[in-house]
Amino acid sequence: MKYSPSYEPNYFSLEDIVATNATVPCKVEIKIPGLGEMDRGSQSEHLEPGRRLELPIWMAFNLSKRHLVKPDFGKAYSQSAREILKAEPAVVDLLKQEAYFYETGIHVASLIEGEEAANLRKILQNTFQIRSKEIISLSQAEISKDVISREQLLSKEEKAVMLDGRARWLEVENWLSGKLSSAELAAVSVSNYLKRKRPREDSD
Repeated sequence: MKYSPSYEPNYFSLEDIVATNATVPCKVEIKIPGLGEMDRGSQSEHLEPGRRLELPIWMAFNLSKRHLVKPDFGKAYSQSAREILKAEPAVVDLLKQEAYFYETGIHVASLIEGEEAANLRKILQNTFQIRSKEIISLSQAEISKDVISREQLLSKEEKAVMLDGRARWLEVENWLSGKLSSAELAAVSVSNYLKRKRPREDSD
């Protein structure tokens, strides 16, 4: 995944495709001719004003820019879900909520205007900051049933960070135990850095 502070849609990122394919509830603002089939509960050949339907984020983004629909928070980012994240972010099963929870959340925030969007971004940031302690703990823990169970609560992004941290921690342990020399550790670290850096540069 391309880790970028901008979180602009990335055409070449499979992760971003999955993230922007998540659906959000939308309210039709004006009549949209010829798209009645998108609303299974309507007999009209057009999308009528006031109708509500679920649309993928990428479609909601384009239609909302034209003021055709008004998006709302999806279930994973609803008022109740946000309240739970404020209270107990460490124990929430983010994978069950939304696989790419943070990236999808940033895209959802881009659809919503004003204070609520800022509030969602703040919650996402706070959630990751608190859960980062668990991510670090898991990256350094020996594999066990308990560890595997805890890993299942991580979003796809969190698990990617955790696995990367686990690989780095193993390198350090091998160096401390004498299995790797300082030169070998440096070479492995540089090689891994270049592997992570190259996709980001290629996608720019």
